Amino acid sequence: MTDPNQAQDQPTQQAPGAEAPPPVAPPPPAPAVQPVPGQVVCPKCGGANCRRVSFTWWGGAVGPAILKHTKCNNCGATFNGRTGQSNTTGIVIYSVVVGVIGIAIIVAITVAGG
Repeated sequence: MTDPNQAQDQPTQQAPGAEAPPPVAPPPPAPAVQPVPGQVVCPKCGGANCRRVSFTWWGGAVGPAILKHTKCNNCGATFNGRTGQSNTTGIVIYSVVVGVIGIAIIVAITVAGG
């Protein structure tokens, strides 16, 4: 009698001349998107469709130029085009400095005219 378990332990044999199918290799990893040198990439969505902001309510024309304020045309996020970080701290510091200078000018004019 043939043992049914013994038949399961034996490897299956292929017909003569038949080749075994090649092993399936995993797909190659997707290449990471490498930005073009000098190209600004949005830190929020990764889009490269960004433009420098030339004028804002908080900084006029000078503030955005100093902070390299950049806006993504895909998602609308604004950030520092040089570092990719948020400009919120820079905007607050810029606004306080401009405010203090403005108050100092007003005080100086008042003192000199009075």
